[in-house]
Amino acid sequence: RKLHGAAGLPDGRLFVFGGRIGDEARVGPIAGAEAYDPSADAWHDIRPLPFGACACACSDGDFVFVCTWGADNPEGTKSTKRGGKDPRVGEAGALWRYDPAGDGYERLCGLPLPEWYGFAMCAHS
Repeated sequence: RKLHGAAGLPDGRLFVFGGRIGDEARVGPIAGAEAYDPSADAWHDIRPLPFGACACACSDGDFVFVCTWGADNPEGTKSTKRGGKDPRVGEAGALWRYDPAGDGYERLCGLPLPEWYGFAMCAHS
């Protein structure tokens, strides 16, 4: 897995979002997301991203913020990388807030430039 987002919480839980599982150009990124629970020493699936996407992530200690880009496009009509639109979510490049307690995502905003992709992020609390 590569081009995925990962972030941890102060309690030791680690979250991983999206990414690619191969180099095949026709195989888009995945939507899968997982969490590691150190108290159980185990990984488990969490709610997947709303669509397959490459991602980066950070945490403020309560929520995990995930930026997405390079989403797969089920219509196959236009790449969502560099500004294409995914018919399910609009702009592929977006900032999401993942709530670990509720296991859900809220789309906060699009990214400032459609060509933004392949970046890192951090948060200060």
